[in-house]
Amino acid sequence: MLDIVFNDSFHASLAIKTRNANKDPENIIGLGHFLDLGDISETFDSNQRLNSLKELFSIYSFTDEDVEAMFSDRIKGREKLFKHIRQHDLLQVWVDNTPETWCGLYHLCYVLQNQSYTLRVNRLETNVKYNVTYGSWREVNVESIDDMIGHTEILNESTKEVMAQQWETLAAENANLRVIINGMLMSVRDDFYDFLIDKWTPEGPFAIAELIGRIIGNEMPGIRDVWLFHRIQHHLETHTFRLVQKQAQVSFDDSPFMDIIELV
Repeated sequence: MLDIVFNDSFHASLAIKTRNANKDPENIIGLGHFLDLGDISETFDSNQRLNSLKELFSIYSFTDEDVEAMFSDRIKGREKLFKHIRQHDLLQVWVDNTPETWCGLYHLCYVLQNQSYTLRVNRLETNVKYNVTYGSWREVNVESIDDMIGHTEILNESTKEVMAQQWETLAAENANLRVIINGMLMSVRDDFYDFLIDKWTPEGPFAIAELIGRIIGNEMPGIRDVWLFHRIQHHLETHTFRLVQKQAQVSFDDSPFMDIIELV
């Protein structure tokens, strides 16, 4: 069996869990391509996709070389999948409530259309015992992983085919943003989450990180902070917000997320 994950943090957690059970973490493959964001009109390993990721992550202290290294790791993950799929007829995929993991699943079905394999999906559910809701597998600690598998199913061939076709449609639409609406993965406009920015903007000056934290903490929209940051930057460019104080970037912690802005 091969485990397929779409998030680096959860990849690390699942690897620890696997080692603790005296099993081989080499059978865990990370395919976290951030496919809910950016250009997907070409193959995930294209220069066009790489440039899209560079633009997305330019807000961090990442160099182009850092993004290229991350991109290369994703390519190696897919190469590893194709190398080992004939030896492991069962693929176990971990999905949660985020568009990132569902984009990963749809894309996986698309690239494996000509392969013979069994696909088991582990879905993240609410931890009823402690009355805690998690939005993503990356939020779950190692000890709780098994408890948080809320639903497991084997996808039949027709379902895999539908998912592959839907990914092809999403790639043709090539929106910058993909979200889950009523259980369906859909292309949407860039301003889809802007109403949350409006809803949670504090009065007076505030750090960008504070606004993003309020949105993610209260709404659990399943979107990465990087997308919300870019939309807040758009609001600055269109003069909905204004910059009060620019944070000098001395270290990684002194990121543009700490810039102070306010509503105009």
